Amino acid sequence: MSFAVSALSPSHPSTTNPTTPLFQIYEGERRMVKDNYFLGRIAIEGLPAGKVGTVSVKLTMALDEEGRLTVRVVHEPTMRRETVTLDYQTLAANGANIEEMLEKARIYKDADSAKEAKALALSMFEIDIEKGEWGISPNVSGGVKDSL
Repeated sequence: MSFAVSALSPSHPSTTNPTTPLFQIYEGERRMVKDNYFLGRIAIEGLPAGKVGTVSVKLTMALDEEGRLTVRVVHEPTMRRETVTLDYQTLAANGANIEEMLEKARIYKDADSAKEAKALALSMFEIDIEKGEWGISPNVSGGVKDSL
């Protein structure tokens, strides 16, 4: 089984100068995080403000023999760190659900790839706007997503 992590700012994924990134942990085989099984979340507070995509953290996960999933987030320049331990045995999909998740991953493989490509293109476009590379203000009324 695979684990995935989704990182976002508590108020909005493209918030300028986020200081508290939120990481959501999922299990599953689907390409889009939202299509997988949610296990838990962890946030690291008090990071120095920086533009989206410029603040870097190290995230590690370890699953022990007793079924505990430990997730650690470290911002190395400040040495701020957070740890969460999830009881994977309780939270994870059971054997029947795992087979169902694998089957859905096979069925929706092409559709998931198309969604992923579209989401990546939109994300890269938004980052370029934040950097000012398109000459478009990121504060346009309605936002970029609403106009696409």
